[in-house]
Amino acid sequence: MVNGFIESVVKALEREDHIEIRGFGTFKVVERAPRIGRNPRTGAEVKIAGRKAPIFKPLKELRARVNGENAEDKDPGDRKDALWQEEKAA
Repeated sequence: MVNGFIESVVKALEREDHIEIRGFGTFKVVERAPRIGRNPRTGAEVKIAGRKAPIFKPLKELRARVNGENAEDKDPGDRKDALWQEEKAA
């Protein structure tokens, strides 16, 4: 069953489809722009071609659980309010 799921995800990504698994995260393909890199050994410039790359973005709730937090207890404005309080105190 797991192998079937993985194969389905791979085939969808080959078609550049966006896959969302509710309560888990999103798989998608992004376009990486060409760029100039450096050879770490010699320091010489190296041209790196553009390419497509698969990425996974976990949901906010999953990230919070992994970090031992409860995402439902947090108000999105908490950080903004804390920064405002710091500025006000200064």
